[in-house]
Amino acid sequence: MKLGEDEEFITPPPRIQLFAKRGTEGWETKGYVVRPAPGIKPSIHRGAYWLPKGPKSIEIVWTTGFSGLSMELKTSDAEVLRGKASTFWDFGRRKQTADVVAHRVECEKP
Repeated sequence: MKLGEDEEFITPPPRIQLFAKRGTEGWETKGYVVRPAPGIKPSIHRGAYWLPKGPKSIEIVWTTGFSGLSMELKTSDAEVLRGKASTFWDFGRRKQTADVVAHRVECEKP
């Protein structure tokens, strides 16, 4: 599905950091802190957070407050997360989904 200008509302940063500390501001108070990796431009989203969903799964959410992206990811080892990304909208648009594979990498110091 071609999203045109709406694509920026569902596109997360290409590299992120997940922190083991609870969010303290805005949308991040719903979970733990997610940030773009050092040197990576932030996305349009006003908030991002992650939540544990089980012993080997997490959910990561990016939101503008109206629309965004949610990823449900599971780990089979310490280096790879696999799962699905799903869009959400504040208007009647069909949900889009995509497969996701995330690899653990060491982040550079800011």
